[in-house]
Amino acid sequence: MKKHIKSLLLLGSVVSISNLAFGQFTGSCPETSTCNVGIGTSTPSAQLTIFDDQTFGTLPGTPVVNPFEINRKIFSGTSTLTESMFTLTPSGRIGIFNSNPSSLFHINAPSIGDIPFEITKKLISTTSQLVVDPLNYNSIQLGQSTLINQKDASIIFSDNANGDNVSASLVIAPRMSSNAGGIKIGNTGDLSVINSELVLNNSRLVINDGTTNQFQITATGLVAARQIDVHLDPIPDFVFHSAFDTDSAAYYTETGRYIAMTLAEVDTFVRANRHLPGIKSAADYQEAGSINVGELQLQLLQKVEELTLYNIELMKQLEALKQKQLLLEEQFNR
Repeated sequence: MKKHIKSLLLLGSVVSISNLAFGQFTGSCPETSTCNVGIGTSTPSAQLTIFDDQTFGTLPGTPVVNPFEINRKIFSGTSTLTESMFTLTPSGRIGIFNSNPSSLFHINAPSIGDIPFEITKKLISTTSQLVVDPLNYNSIQLGQSTLINQKDASIIFSDNANGDNVSASLVIAPRMSSNAGGIKIGNTGDLSVINSELVLNNSRLVINDGTTNQFQITATGLVAARQIDVHLDPIPDFVFHSAFDTDSAAYYTETGRYIAMTLAEVDTFVRANRHLPGIKSAADYQEAGSINVGELQLQLLQKVEELTLYNIELMKQLEALKQKQLLLEEQFNR
């Protein structure tokens, strides 16, 4: 009998010590508002204080226990399943419907229709200010008015535009018209980035110095600028080097980089091909679908240099004819 009494007293002492260490009430509990409850501490500093002493975790074989959990039971098929609703780990991570959060705040939406994160503001009525939902659905994303109805969006900044920014991933300050964002990265909008392409829908790109437009591209394909610099290859002065320097002429001829043509040879080429030598034909440009402006500028400059040489040669021939005419006139007068 004495042994039983000693055992009961020892058990009571252990329970009392455990209550002091792991569950403690202060004040008149639970009738008054001054009641503080402590879990893991005998001196709770708030109405509910949870103290997780992780020094025990250094002992071999000590299991890691979450300081706080809220779980629920749900039906799963024909049986019940315990599901974590709120978890606080010893490392300070919080999981919502996530028993093993991989970040400081980790939310798993338990079903398709649930929104993972939402912030609302109560004015006259509750209005959604921020909603984060990766699924496709109609809901307020980020706005100040219930007039803004967004669809399939992650983050949207709005200026109370009365419109529907459809299928957008990011919209910043949409302008005051329907179905049009000022800056939009996603599907449709005045400015879109789709498949690594920058698209301006039915608008123009303008760059100005604060007063005057310096550069603009219109929706009709017009480009207007004060100056356009194109990075080119070396200027084709080899035409002149080949014409006036014997060594250069031999070098260009041997390497095949440039071989000068006479006017007679140009005439033969043009008659046969219907385009200038060294310049693509109209059919070639049409097949390519575009013109390389820098390349064409160099080719045209080369043709100007060749025309200059032809004119110099013709001028020499004309001067020779004039001298011959003067000699003939002197002979005739005699």
